Amino acid sequence: MTRNLRSFRHGGRQVSTLGEKIKLGGAILQESVVLATGDPQAAPRTQQSSLMRQMIASIEERRRYGAQAPTGSGKSFAYLSAIAAHVITDGRKAVVSTETKQLQSQIVSKDLPMVSEAARTVTGRGISFATLKGRQNYICLYALLTQLNVSTETAIEPSTIGAMLQRNMDDPLYAWLASHVGKQGWNGTTEDIPIGKYISQQDIEAITVSSQECLGSKCPFRDAETCYADLALQAVMDADVVVTNHSLLAIEMVTTAPIVLRRGERKADIIVIDEAHSLESVVRSHESVSINPTSILYAIKQATTAGVTLNRAIVNQAERSSIEFQRALAGASTIEVIPSSYHRSNTRFHYALDKRAVELVRDLERVQRCLPEESTNTSIIKARTRLSGIIAALSEFLQVTEEAQTAIWVEERAENTYVLVVQSIQLSTQLYSALNDRTGETPGGEHCASIAAVSATLPEITARNILGTDLQYESFSSPFTLAYQASRILIPCDPHSLADGKFNHAVHQEWAASVISDLVIANNGSALILSTSSSGAQYFYQELLKMLPESIPLIFYQDGSSKSVVESWKSDHRSVLVATRGMMTGVDAPGITCSLVIIDRVPRVPTGITNELRVESLIAHSDISRYLAEARVYGGDAAILLEQAAGRLIRSSNDRGLLAVLDPRLCQKKKFSYRSPYIRYYRDALGTWGGEFTEVSEAVNWLEKCDRIGS
Repeated sequence: MTRNLRSFRHGGRQVSTLGEKIKLGGAILQESVVLATGDPQAAPRTQQSSLMRQMIASIEERRRYGAQAPTGSGKSFAYLSAIAAHVITDGRKAVVSTETKQLQSQIVSKDLPMVSEAARTVTGRGISFATLKGRQNYICLYALLTQLNVSTETAIEPSTIGAMLQRNMDDPLYAWLASHVGKQGWNGTTEDIPIGKYISQQDIEAITVSSQECLGSKCPFRDAETCYADLALQAVMDADVVVTNHSLLAIEMVTTAPIVLRRGERKADIIVIDEAHSLESVVRSHESVSINPTSILYAIKQATTAGVTLNRAIVNQAERSSIEFQRALAGASTIEVIPSSYHRSNTRFHYALDKRAVELVRDLERVQRCLPEESTNTSIIKARTRLSGIIAALSEFLQVTEEAQTAIWVEERAENTYVLVVQSIQLSTQLYSALNDRTGETPGGEHCASIAAVSATLPEITARNILGTDLQYESFSSPFTLAYQASRILIPCDPHSLADGKFNHAVHQEWAASVISDLVIANNGSALILSTSSSGAQYFYQELLKMLPESIPLIFYQDGSSKSVVESWKSDHRSVLVATRGMMTGVDAPGITCSLVIIDRVPRVPTGITNELRVESLIAHSDISRYLAEARVYGGDAAILLEQAAGRLIRSSNDRGLLAVLDPRLCQKKKFSYRSPYIRYYRDALGTWGGEFTEVSEAVNWLEKCDRIGS
């Protein structure tokens, strides 16, 4: 097909009609699939081609489009090929936002290079791309020199800094940096640094700065154009396609900062929200402000160790005010929600907490004034920035009025540790309004951006929350029906995993560890074990170290681990990866490497005030009972994550394997079963398989006899 499309190259006829752009997008998609598979005869999947065509049409007509494309549909290649067609023919610029930085890296390092190369093969021109992350995701050379006790007013070549680090090889972080700083090809990103036993997150924070902490024009490295973050930002300005994450997109949606959509002279007018099912929760997290007295005390301590001698009386007073604020929160801990419609002065709680908050702001400002405002010392800048953030959060709390659509509540995060939360209660249902405000005209207008939301799990109601009611929505079928029919699911109906017919965390964990061991041994490794909690993942890892034979490598991944951990699992098909719920989305390992996926239980959605506000909104606007509203919020959210986790098993048409969900409450018509409609949400999320086992022994026998791909 590619050979017949030379007319798309520069110097050939100009592509202008929608039909021609669809033909061009199809050619790029075809070539991308060939490159990805290494098979000259490979062709896009039916769903993939259909999604690509719809994407090109929605971009051309500058409208809103939502699509649920099940795992394996190849949605990344589909929307990237559509973007490439419009970049090449119209010179438009695109922003792709995805859920996590790990998924960002996958798109930039794997998908986009292939699509760009495919576009070059078809038209003679590739597409440029860059990733946009926060400044704190890049090493700050000035902060690094500060940690090395090197003072400088002029830039030092990164290669020279690398040589300085060679003199500090006893420090694991400096030893790692010595082989990277100043070396060609390394862009200064912190995601490459192996966090673990020898290098902590706190170590990395010492050599990075946020946008607020950056020296800006005062930094010698920015003038010398050797700042890693600035170099990355310049690449973003120049790129045809910018890949960012939902957190940065959410910040722009709830503030006026031109972070993603309005950055630079060449504004993006194609926006694709990948993994769109998670955008609402990310935006909600950025709509809230948490005020933690423990963090306040840490900020005060940071100020005292910033290299400036502070007035001890001022510091002591600030510490006392923080403790009094904590006591006021503890006194209010039985009050879950303080509606802003109450006059603040009419409640004893408001009066006490307001009084302590005012005193705390006053005393923190006194500490802040002791720190030089024009200092170029990164420790002082970090201390001032942290104090500024706390003062701003307290001020926001004090400024909440009875007219504001805001809720205020107190949470106990740990024993005798209370946090004050201020949460907007309306924006999460007005995402489309925020997107319109940031992207220009009404959908369809000449200068309006086209916006698409795609995900393997995107119910129509979620798409409409994000993009509004005026959108086209489609739900595609799975391309892997035969692979699912050849695979099996295990849901053990074993009451021994319960205690007196009720779910007991400790009893379930002990039982689940034994079941996991049996399944992994029967499969000869090649497994992904997903726990819904960090403590559960740690428990399973420690138990499996004792249970599994040495011939099966065991790898542990926790949130924040280096991407090299996942790569080491993929590189050895016998290995077993034990991971937390953060890996329930995004990990992609087709073939025998991931022929057994085990989920310890249905993910639990926390019953916080934010979700309770969503329940209240549903009751008010949908005229349903509280029970059904709670099921839609808590059961619906858990089902989406469960479906994402289950989708880790089948990643290609040749995959075969077993999905095990070790939650007996999923068994139907048992005394201990989940109630309806919860169980319906969960069972629907798991999909249809070639057979279901309810006994572990049946699954073990099947695994031992199964002819899996690659075995």
